[in-house]
Amino acid sequence: MKIDTSKKNQSNYLNELLNDKNPKYFSKSYSGNYAALITSSICPVAIDIEKKKPLTHEQIDVFISFMFNHRDCISYSKIQQENFFKLWGIKEVYSKYFGEGLYIDFREISIEQDKFNSYRVAYKNKNHVTVKIIEQNNYVVAYICNHFRGEK
Repeated sequence: MKIDTSKKNQSNYLNELLNDKNPKYFSKSYSGNYAALITSSICPVAIDIEKKKPLTHEQIDVFISFMFNHRDCISYSKIQQENFFKLWGIKEVYSKYFGEGLYIDFREISIEQDKFNSYRVAYKNKNHVTVKIIEQNNYVVAYICNHFRGEK
């Protein structure tokens, strides 16, 4: 039996879940054959899922100019490409969390890994939040809930 993993089917399924739960805060994301959903009744949340895939030099050049600065240290190596999807997920989930989408200047989003293997993220050194990462089966999931370690 083949499972329908189209974005339309994923969206319909997530919308059914949201209608059943009726959460105050929610975020959803799609990539490849997977969809991700995070909900909360007490705090704002955001989620992003990215499938790791090989990138051409041209794609990397476009992404670098759009969202990375010299502090992010992206290069063409395979190791850095794996790091790329983590950085992209962190920056995208941050922009979703504040409702900015792709309108925020991704180059101005700073990322610092902390001792808890989480990431402190800010825009122009303001609006600090903690982003958590899960990496599994060639996917990166980044998510935010503002109650991490007492943040508001």
